[in-house]
Amino acid sequence: MGRDSDPAIKDSLLEQVLSYLLKHGLQNLSLRPMASEIGSNARMLVYHFGSKDQLIVDALGLAQRRVISKLEGLELGTGLLKDDLPRLWEIFCSEDMTPVVRLFIEVDVLALSGADVYLDFSNQMVELWVGFVERQLGLSSRVVAHLIVNTLTGLLLDRLVTADKTRIDESFAVFVGLLAGGLERAE
Repeated sequence: MGRDSDPAIKDSLLEQVLSYLLKHGLQNLSLRPMASEIGSNARMLVYHFGSKDQLIVDALGLAQRRVISKLEGLELGTGLLKDDLPRLWEIFCSEDMTPVVRLFIEVDVLALSGADVYLDFSNQMVELWVGFVERQLGLSSRVVAHLIVNTLTGLLLDRLVTADKTRIDESFAVFVGLLAGGLERAE
């Protein structure tokens, strides 16, 4: 009969795995090189997390919790999308968020390949972010929350791929203007 894994060791490994994923991404992820770089071995990772897929999900979940925690302190929900959305955009475009955004978008791209672990996490991620945007911005429409999340995701992808920050920031400003103006007229 095996022993239960030590939560402190598991937490430490998860921190290191997340750092590895933020540096190297998910594509072509192999446990052995990752384990070697973080000073562990593949068997220990599987012992603590059960499987490579669970390790990935746990690391992505840790990244999400950190981002949500950071954003919850913003005191959004002023009722003015023209004020709140640019604050969100500024954070997601910050240098320290770039690896996280890249990782989340990579999950979406890998979900297209049909890999269940990425597809399930991607679907959960969308719902988490839609719920967050809906609550934090005080929206009364889930459809508008989806529009915001999907638009931000597309613009962030464009920004990562093209690095044309000026054009994309201008596109974001137009989006905010259209959305805020349209919602004001609708209410």
